[in-house]
Parts: sequence; structure tokens; C-alpha cells
Amino acid sequence: MDYSVLDYEIMDDNLLLLVFRYQLRRSELILLTLSGDTVSIVPVPEGKPTKLYRDFLGNVHYISSHGGAYQCYYNDSLKRFSFPFKSTYDTLLRKVQPFLFTSNDRLYFQEFSPDGFSTRIGYYNKGHEKKYIRLVSDETTRKNYYDDLKFDNNWNDKLQASTLMTPDKTGLGNPALMNEYDMQAHRHFFSRRINAPLLKLGESNLAVFNFTEDRIELLGADGEVYETVPITFHKEDTDNPFANLLGAFISTEWKWKGEIQVDEYYRTAYTIFRKNGMEQIRKIDLETGKLTNTFDLPYPFPEKIRIYKGVAYFLILGPGQYEKWKLVMFRLL
Repeated sequence: MDYSVLDYEIMDDNLLLLVFRYQLRRSELILLTLSGDTVSIVPVPEGKPTKLYRDFLGNVHYISSHGGAYQCYYNDSLKRFSFPFKSTYDTLLRKVQPFLFTSNDRLYFQEFSPDGFSTRIGYYNKGHEKKYIRLVSDETTRKNYYDDLKFDNNWNDKLQASTLMTPDKTGLGNPALMNEYDMQAHRHFFSRRINAPLLKLGESNLAVFNFTEDRIELLGADGEVYETVPITFHKEDTDNPFANLLGAFISTEWKWKGEIQVDEYYRTAYTIFRKNGMEQIRKIDLETGKLTNTFDLPYPFPEKIRIYKGVAYFLILGPGQYEKWKLVMFRLL
């Protein structure tokens, strides 16, 4: 109970916890079995910790406050925990962040357009050749964005001309004026981005959750769509204006969080809903697109939910004077 869990990751069918006792400088790494038995405890290799990072190959790296990145490795036969490779966090991200997963000797990736309204999916083969297999684009939102930007520019030009003709006596200028960078930043932050996660469902099967076109696209390894499944669970209920007004202050309905989780072991998909700090995990039937089993997490404001082997893991802020973070396991089967 003296420990607080700063971060955790699933590592080689085990759980790796980054914990500290009272202060960050008293940190260590604890390797546990999935059932919670302790396998190994080692001090952190450098300085104060920041977090753990799991790359697309499943390797877990310890990240220090100085920017160091240490790969974590446990040799089960020698019962020894070590850090075989060291780099910087920036270097690590440049090498591994573009990739999502491997399948059949291919490295799959996903690239987003600069404006964020389209995404291209592809892979690198064994010969390091790059091939794109799927494009998902939200042209409606893109058109609305640029139409709004054009309107704002025209309106801003008129305000600018008016200000030049009638100078502001305060010397502060017209507060309604926005420069082009302000408007672009505003639109980029408040406009909906493309949401089309690519997930691995097997060694030869992929799934694109194309929320723009309200469907799941099941793909072969080369990107051919062999089945589409309609989905509606991502759409918010807008039929009740009173509920929407009340929801600005107190949530009256479960709201979709916009993310998909995959259990890599069972190759099943889940999504998450939230209401007033509480969260629900709902299983997705990939054959029908419907939500089936619903699981109410019994703790408010859970953080970093991960699902593996039919169990949801997440962090909660425990009660008490020192507000220590704890790792919780919640069975979904």
C-alpha cells in the first residue's frame, strides 16, 4: 500500500509496473504475472521516471525525465531483468512511432494529411518497399472547414478595413480581429478530425473502423475489402434538445469516447463510453457492428484502460491522505 503506480504496460504476457514510494526518486520497476504474482523487482536505470512506452513490436521502454529510453527485458531462464538497449526518447519515437503493428513480415502504418481530414494506410514489405492500400477521407468536414475559413478571412478583412477607417481610441485595436494563424488554430482545435483506426484481427485480417462512412471495413493483408459492416454506436443522440442542454452541466447519457480497444489475445474489439466520471466498456460484434456485452467499471475516472486476455486493466486514484495510484484488473469474461 506504500506504492503508487506511475505507469504500467503489458510486456511478454506479464505486467510491468513503474512505481514509486512517497517520492519519484524512490522508483522501481516491478514485473508481475497477469494474476498479480511478483516476478522481479529492479531499480530504474536512470534518474526520475516519466513513463513507460510500448512500441509496435511489444517492446516496453523505460523513459526518464532526462529523455533517456531504456528497453526493458526479462530473461525467464536466467530469472534476470536487464536493459539491453539505450537511446533517447526522441530517437525512439522517430524509429517506431509511424508503425502500428507487424503482420506476415509487413510493417503496417497510418499517415494523416496535414489538415487532418484524411488518412492513408499502407505497409512496408521485406524489401523495404512502401505500398499504400487504403485511403479514408472526410470530405464533408474538410469542405465545411475551408468554407468557414474563407468566411472568417472575408469577415476579418472587413473588420480590418473598418478599424483602419475609425482607429480605436484605446490603442488596443479591435478585439474581434483574428489573424490567419489564429483562425487556422481555432478551426484545427475545434473541428472534428478523421477517426479511422486500423486494427489487427489476425495474421491475415485487418479492420478499419471508418466512422466517417459509418462502417467497419474488413480487409485482407493486401488491403482488399472483403466485407463491410454498418455501425451506429459512435453517433451521439441529438433528438432531445433538453437533454443536450442539461448535458452541458451534468451528463444524462453515456457519451462515446471515440476510441477502440482490441484484445490482442482473443482478437476481439471493445469501445468505451463515459458518464459523470464513470466508464462503460462495451464489446463490439464484428459480424453485425452491434454492441453486445456491457461492463460498468466500479471506479470513477479510470486512466489508461488496456484489455488483454479478457481482462481490463486500468489505473485509479485510491482513497486516503496520500492519493496513491493503483492498478486494477477487471474481468470481462
